[in-house]
Amino acid sequence: MREYFDRWSKRYESSFLWRWFFRPLHKRLLEWIQPLQEERILDVGCGTGALAYLLSNEGAESWGADISPGMLELARERAGEAARHRFVEASADALPFDMETFDRVISVISFHHYPDPHESIKEMYRVLVPGGHILICDMCGEGVHSWLVLALGRFLSIDEEYYSRAEMKGMLEDSGFVGIEIRLVRRFPRVMLAKGTKPDER
Repeated sequence: MREYFDRWSKRYESSFLWRWFFRPLHKRLLEWIQPLQEERILDVGCGTGALAYLLSNEGAESWGADISPGMLELARERAGEAARHRFVEASADALPFDMETFDRVISVISFHHYPDPHESIKEMYRVLVPGGHILICDMCGEGVHSWLVLALGRFLSIDEEYYSRAEMKGMLEDSGFVGIEIRLVRRFPRVMLAKGTKPDER
C-alpha cells in the first residue's frame, strides 16, 4: 500500500479523483469543524498535506501523519519553512506523539486503509487532550455500490474494509469516546462523518 501511494503522489492533486472527490470534501470539512483558531490538529493519513495546509490558513497549528514518503515529500515542499504545519512518517496505529497533545484528530478518506482500525482509534484517543474531538470522514460500507467500490479496492490491494455507521460507532465507544454523532455526507460514493469527544475527567 505504501508503494501504491508513493507512485500516486506525483499525480495525486492533478487527478480527476482529486478534483471531483477529495478537494470538494476538504472544503466542506472546513465548514464542519469551525472554529479553528489556535487549535492543535493532527491529520492522520494526510497525503500531500492539502487539508493540513487549509487548516493552518484558518488559524490552526496543523500536523500531518502518513505512511507514504512520496506523499510526505510533496507535503513538506508545500509547507516550506512554515511553523504552522508539520509532517511525520507514521502509521495510524503507532503515532509518534505524547499523550494529550492535540485538540482535534481527524482522518479523511484514509481510515479504510488501516490494517488495525481499533488500535488506530485508541491511538487517536491517546493523543487527544481531555475534551478533545475526533473526526473520521470515510467510506461507508452500506449499500450495493459501496460493496462494489470495496471489491475494486481489494483487487488493487489498497482498501482493507468499509465500515457501517453502527460498526464505526461501536469502535469509537469501545475506545472511550462519548457524544458520538455519525451521519452520511455523500451518497456516491457513500461517505460518512463520525464525530466524538474524549471525556474531560479533570
